[in-house]
Amino acid sequence: MAIECKASEAAAGIASSNTTCLQACSGRFPAELIRSLQEHIEVVVMMRDSQEAEELKVVGTVECIDQQAGRFRVDGEWFNGNEIEAVYLKERS
Repeated sequence: MAIECKASEAAAGIASSNTTCLQACSGRFPAELIRSLQEHIEVVVMMRDSQEAEELKVVGTVECIDQQAGRFRVDGEWFNGNEIEAVYLKERS
């Protein structure tokens, strides 16, 4: 089960599955990331860390999307949305 964003995060423009700012995120974040947040579906996010110059694979369910800071949270850890290279929904079993 995904952890909901706190009310203070939602007020600051951070989307969770129970806030209405998800529509505003659709232009900045891949649809699969938003769907993971809304439907609690696991995703695989392929990223390139610009500082470390290495690839990163993030697997889990999106908990929050912070549209103002351009980041998203999986398993309590924030990731930069600008470093996303590809997003895949994991098949439900």
